[in-house]
Amino acid sequence: MDYLLDNYNERYKTQTLTRNESVPGAFFEYTYNNLDKFVLVAGGRVDFHNLYGTQWTPRVHLKYNVADQTVLRASAGKGFRVANPLAEYYGNLVSSRQVVFREQIQPEKSWNYGASLTQEFTIGGMKGNLIVDYYRTTFENQLVADMEDPRYLSFYNLDGSAFANSFQAEANLRPIKRFELKLAYRLFDVKQTVVQGYDQRLLLPRMMVSRDRVLFNAGYALPYDKWKFDFTAQWNGKKRLPYMGPVDHHQVPENLPSTMAPAFYNLNAQITRTFPKWDIYLGGENLANFTQKNPIIGADQPFGQHFDAGMAWGPVLGRMIYAGLRYKIIR
Repeated sequence: MDYLLDNYNERYKTQTLTRNESVPGAFFEYTYNNLDKFVLVAGGRVDFHNLYGTQWTPRVHLKYNVADQTVLRASAGKGFRVANPLAEYYGNLVSSRQVVFREQIQPEKSWNYGASLTQEFTIGGMKGNLIVDYYRTTFENQLVADMEDPRYLSFYNLDGSAFANSFQAEANLRPIKRFELKLAYRLFDVKQTVVQGYDQRLLLPRMMVSRDRVLFNAGYALPYDKWKFDFTAQWNGKKRLPYMGPVDHHQVPENLPSTMAPAFYNLNAQITRTFPKWDIYLGGENLANFTQKNPIIGADQPFGQHFDAGMAWGPVLGRMIYAGLRYKIIR
């Protein structure tokens, strides 16, 4: 059993959000283990929230060793939390947007479930593994931070559907001793219903979220780790951005077109030379030197009606080379 007491006070200009949460709760868990071949962990907690009543959040985890080198995992459960709009979206407050609360914000509730498969393998003497997983979250309610209209940052409760699908495939391979390779692909399909204009509901991709991502990493170390080499390449796919052009009072929000931020690469590398008590390293970040052009909209008029510093979707710093010395204190 436990007890949680929180006092929240959020203030922005003339708007103040306060609440006191008193939440006694209890948690239980049951584990079934069949010779480590099949493991089930089932549990749940019940919270007696002074503002939102009794909340029951169950969860179950499964692990099954299909074969000596094959492991299947699955999980499902419910989530509940009370959002803090101003604290969570403070980065979007640095703008000329008018903050609007359309209604009393209710707690977020969701169901999430998914599975993961891990396969160990050996190819031509090379060891490796393949990990594939898929998870989905569906929301009963969600805090909507609507920025489709560049004049407003509107907060309201979900009125429609919202979900997040996550698929990832990851391969790890060791071609030779002390040389490791990793290649991963992730698909992140996240959509949310927004209410625009005259009560029009649109299911749109979440802003600032890349649907596709690819990661490649190579690491090599000489015997006794005297020299270590690491290289990482990450590809970020396109992501949706809201309309950021001028708007007059005659335009309705559903007619404002969104745009797409371009895909880009991010390359990082580091070389380390180790000694008994100290290391010296040389590396670089953002080696492709890709930067977002004009990350601050209306920077020349910070008090103008179009100023917005919350639309940064990519790197704002170019190529950076660094070097350092690390000393080990051994007792």
